[in-house]
Amino acid sequence: MKNYLLILLIINFLTLGCENQKNITDDQVIEIVREFFDAFDIENKNTKENLSKLVTDDFIICELGKFYELDEFLELPYPISTISTKWTLSDHKVTIDNNIAHSFHNNSGIFTDVYENGVKTNTYYKWLESALVVNDKGTLKLKYYQSENIYTKVDTVQ
Repeated sequence: MKNYLLILLIINFLTLGCENQKNITDDQVIEIVREFFDAFDIENKNTKENLSKLVTDDFIICELGKFYELDEFLELPYPISTISTKWTLSDHKVTIDNNIAHSFHNNSGIFTDVYENGVKTNTYYKWLESALVVNDKGTLKLKYYQSENIYTKVDTVQ
């Protein structure tokens, strides 16, 4: 009986000890990318705090052909005229290898601006994007993000 209990205890210990080694899934990768953009929502007042939870300490983003660490990227000015942002992520191609995952996907965005003269515009963007997700001490985080603008169109609304 003692041997049986000892075996059960060892199996239980090994099972719990492997909890952090769960495989990364496509859905988890897509979800963290979506959370990344939710943190950028213009109405989000805790952007830096929310992003810090989603990225590694050595996170790098490549935007407009330039490389930025998170703090540098957040210092880029948002146009004061922007009143609304919306992103639609689609067509994720996810590749997973052990504790690393990569997503290549499309992103369509609409930015609404109102200028001092009362003119309101919608700017439509399309980007091809790439995200590297890693298992950082048992938590999935973004390590690298790259975005390439492939389409921009501005419509005057009023």
